[in-house]
Amino acid sequence: MKAIVLTCDKYRPFTIHMIKTFQTHWPNNPFQFYVPYQQDADSLIAEYGNKVVPTLTERPIRKTVLTLLDLCHDEEWIYWSIDDKYIIDLALPEATEVTEWISTINDPSITIVSLSRCRSLLEKWNIKQNSEIKLPSGLPLIESKGLRHMWLHQFMRARILKKIFNTFPDYDYQAKEQDSFSQWHKSLLSEHEKVYVPQNNLIAFGESTTQGRITNVCVASFTRYGISVPQEFLPACTYAPSIGTINRK
Repeated sequence: MKAIVLTCDKYRPFTIHMIKTFQTHWPNNPFQFYVPYQQDADSLIAEYGNKVVPTLTERPIRKTVLTLLDLCHDEEWIYWSIDDKYIIDLALPEATEVTEWISTINDPSITIVSLSRCRSLLEKWNIKQNSEIKLPSGLPLIESKGLRHMWLHQFMRARILKKIFNTFPDYDYQAKEQDSFSQWHKSLLSEHEKVYVPQNNLIAFGESTTQGRITNVCVASFTRYGISVPQEFLPACTYAPSIGTINRK
């Protein structure tokens, strides 16, 4: 499965770090990471071989994402993975089951599936009543009222991400600007398009940066993985709550 990575050359250390967390927490993950670059692809190939597909794109974010999506047909399932998030915990058997189930979906109305139930998705008003489906093991998924957190990693049909980024303005905006106009995506899904999340959260993320600075927990994670901390993102920021927790019985 193609993992579409939102990043650029400047953020290469964060991309490498994000993929390393996948290889550690999810060693049997089925993803081939499509990583955009503008000048340097050698470090990616040296680090990961054919696990990564370096893809030459222009620098603007909208053009970067749409160039990567040109490699995907509309109904194809992709994994939307942003370099600003990385795995700190994962319910591995359940995540594997969800991923395998996605490859069997015949219902075209199912357009987004997430491993994450956190933040506003914990509120009952964001969940459709009587919408539970169960996977073969009995693992329950529930239907969300639309796409609530598009900057978290999740599975999508490629056409959904294409539709979202085609509505974004066509200029070289800064990443932080997306928080203001990403709200536009909420009206893009029709009433027949379904978004499923787990009843209980299956993945916890760390946040790499905030306001252009690396978070202190990301610095600690870089150190554990033997990655040099990029000096241009220092001093580290102390703001770094995890996104989601996994309740293991």
